[in-house]
Amino acid sequence: MGSGGLRAWRILVAILVAAVSNWQHRACGLPPQVPCLFIFGDSLSDNGNNMVLSTNVKASYLPYGVDFPYGTSGRCSNGLNLPDVIAELLGFENYIPPFGAGGCKDFMNGVNYASSAGGILEMTASLLMLPASTWANAYIYAVEMGYNDYLNNYNSEGYNSSKIYTPEQFVQLLVQTYETQLEVSRDIEHVYWDGAHYTEARARIFAERAYKRQLAVDGWMHIHMTSLN
Repeated sequence: MGSGGLRAWRILVAILVAAVSNWQHRACGLPPQVPCLFIFGDSLSDNGNNMVLSTNVKASYLPYGVDFPYGTSGRCSNGLNLPDVIAELLGFENYIPPFGAGGCKDFMNGVNYASSAGGILEMTASLLMLPASTWANAYIYAVEMGYNDYLNNYNSEGYNSSKIYTPEQFVQLLVQTYETQLEVSRDIEHVYWDGAHYTEARARIFAERAYKRQLAVDGWMHIHMTSLN
């Protein structure tokens, strides 16, 4: 077996071990590892908010959701997305509900505020319509943001960011803007589904790495998880 095949088997085994561990956690009737999970992000984390917003940025048609138990749900994926997998790993019985499709009684375990086409900069995706911000207390926050600042801003026609900033300057602009918006303390080979969004398989791998954080770089990859006391 080649190195690529061996690597794939190791990833599969790691996912299966995590799945069995999580199943045992639920089977024993244990509560989730944290009381609440709050999610902020863009289309990599949106699980239905844009479905009820006045915007044309929606994953409301097939093949989105083709492998999801409830079909098309607003997730830009064939099945689960990053927050769904994180919720599983933390032991939540259900997926964290989107803010736009629930009420207070549905948010006892957290809320998903992610919105497709959202970005760090106000101008990002302004030609599509949509912004970001955060607050805090004692729960887990999963945050991923910045993807659309490139896809629908720096690398997109109609914006002049690439003429104003070098790639290095744009990175610094995003980091500085995001740090100001968050205002919270923090610990510092797979395919895309539609050319811009992860498949469930890729989401699982990134979520596993962020959850376990075996390497320092893992916490910065595509998810930022912060535990606030």
